[in-house]
Formats: sequence, structure tokens, C-alpha cells
Amino acid sequence: MSDLERRVEKLEARPAVEPPFRSKAEIESQIKALEAERASLLTRYLPQHPAIRDIDRQLAILNSQLQMLE
Repeated sequence: MSDLERRVEKLEARPAVEPPFRSKAEIESQIKALEAERASLLTRYLPQHPAIRDIDRQLAILNSQLQMLE
């Protein structure tokens, strides 16, 4: 058995990893916190700032997760 075959077997033997389940309330809480942080950052930075763009990406992800739960 080659080294590659052994590594493939080892990977296939691992249990599947389930993502942590988030409740609707947890997601909404995170959204509110990120929106507050974004509003605070907007007092100092323009919307194109990397920190604000990062928050916008996180908000988009959380909002799509929230839609999937509804």
C-alpha cells in the first residue's frame, strides 16, 4: 500500500464534521452586534474601509443563514 493510499484511508475513516447549529436568536444577536460595530466604525471610516467591508461580508453570511432558517 502506498503512502498516498494510506493517507486517503485515514481521511476517509474520519467522522464527518458537522457545523455548529445556530439558532435564529443567536444569529439575530450576532447581526445586531455587527450592525452596532459597523455604525461605530462608520463614525471614523468610509464604507470602503477593509474593517467595514469585512463586517458587511459577515452580515451577508448571517442574513443568508437567517433566511434559510425561516
